[in-house]
Amino acid sequence: MTTPISRALQEVITCNSSRYLIGCGYEIGRIGDEQATADRLAFLMGVPDGDPR
Repeated sequence: MTTPISRALQEVITCNSSRYLIGCGYEIGRIGDEQATADRLAFLMGVPDGDPR
């Protein structure tokens, strides 16, 4: 995954039988809960959520 902020910010995402993991083995979500996983990954990578605050 890359971000629209900078192509230098990248992360490789893998999955085992039940969880999504980033490159260092950190669990970011469960299979079947993709929206929460995407939200968590976006937060970790510093992607703005569109909130005008």
